[in-house]
Amino acid sequence: MKKIIGFFFAMLILNVSFLHAQDDSQFEEKTPIGDRFVPHFGFMYQLINVKTEDDNLYAPEPIFYSLEIGTYYMIGHKNDVVSFGVDGNIHAGINFNILNSVNFVVQTPMFLMGRWGVGSTAYNQQRAGLGIGVGGTYTFMNYSDATVEKFKKGFLNPTVLVEGSIFARGGPIMGRIMFSVLPHTRELAPPFVQPYDGKFGFISFGLVYGF
Repeated sequence: MKKIIGFFFAMLILNVSFLHAQDDSQFEEKTPIGDRFVPHFGFMYQLINVKTEDDNLYAPEPIFYSLEIGTYYMIGHKNDVVSFGVDGNIHAGINFNILNSVNFVVQTPMFLMGRWGVGSTAYNQQRAGLGIGVGGTYTFMNYSDATVEKFKKGFLNPTVLVEGSIFARGGPIMGRIMFSVLPHTRELAPPFVQPYDGKFGFISFGLVYGF
């Protein structure tokens, strides 16, 4: 895992170095502020995991079905093929369980991101593309079921985003995988047991449309 994260960081650093070699005045002239945004909207399938200190699952992983909206803001590019930027999102999802209660989760992922191919800029019309992002995600979860306490907790995780894109009519369609690389430790207070620390993390799969 550490090697994978190191590779992602190395790719981003190479992108920054490469893009800074451009003529900045030329960049500003060719790309108006409004054209640096590549908005996206779609759906996410999210698994939240809560583990005890010895890495056993505290409870079955809640599955949330979420809507996603966000945008990629392109900071620099090379010939509209390779770009470096910031990607910000909001996810809001719901979960139903045997108690007939509605649980919800809200996430705000933010990434430094490198993109190649479709989606790298608003002008790119290649057939396919790839993207890699590193950043962080704040998650607030309201959850309860028959076996655990009712959670109303927020947690912050370092996060990696990997995406693959294809060009469709009007914009890119992106498949995304987003996962926490380190857990956030918060106190758990299950019924009839002394409180103890738990580890919060997640993995999400998404299909989003760029426009």
